[in-house]
Amino acid sequence: MLAAAGILRRGTSAYEILAAASRFLLRRCQRIITLGRDMRSLFWNKGCAPAQLALIPNWAENELVHELSKRENKWLARLRLTDSFVVLYAGNSGRTHDVEVILGAARLLRTESSLHFLIAGFGGRMAELEATVRRESLENISVEPFAFPRSEQVQTLSAGDIALITFVPGMAGVSVPSRMYNIMAAGRPIIAVADAESELARVVVEEAIGWLVPPGDARGLADAVLEARKNPDRVTQMGARAARTAREKYSLDLALERYRAAVRSVIAS
Repeated sequence: MLAAAGILRRGTSAYEILAAASRFLLRRCQRIITLGRDMRSLFWNKGCAPAQLALIPNWAENELVHELSKRENKWLARLRLTDSFVVLYAGNSGRTHDVEVILGAARLLRTESSLHFLIAGFGGRMAELEATVRRESLENISVEPFAFPRSEQVQTLSAGDIALITFVPGMAGVSVPSRMYNIMAAGRPIIAVADAESELARVVVEEAIGWLVPPGDARGLADAVLEARKNPDRVTQMGARAARTAREKYSLDLALERYRAAVRSVIAS
């Protein structure tokens, strides 16, 4: 994670010390929980035995997050965006998340009427994002705090017609975004800006719940947004599939059963 995020350079003394410590610990783990298939492959490549690895994805908070129409969304009404086509980025914006690709797409689409990027988040890149929006007068972007408590996050996650999850290159196997599952529970398609082999990309493509754009491709992101806006029926169908997939494949009950199975297997061995 540290190397992929640009915090630590490969080949440095600090990197080699941490890598050696990681290998030492991994060899002694009876079970390693991986959050995605890409992460499991990463540990295989690091020399972990298949029997050590358990694949347990994160889950959707289906009891808190549900499908809510834009007309029912009070936050959108306050922002006066109910009648716009809203592209939502919600959640953390840190070193591993590509905000520049969002800015690039917004620049390309700034003359498109009734199309708006809504960024509701927190993290190290937010100040930079807000400064760029102000400096360039990007009126098709609103930057808002993640204003609702977790119990009311449906107001945020249902604010977009589509949702964005953006990663810098090289994050496959390193980060699986937990926000993906609650976005799905909210019944919103996802435009994933991510490596094709990442768990995020694989879920979006395999479940047919959105679009995949290569990291850093602002034009590709802009094109995906325009395609979504031109196909409202397809967006609705993708959103319904996303919500159904969240309920059927990514519930808390399923995750707990997988954790129980992993613990039982360790005890049995």
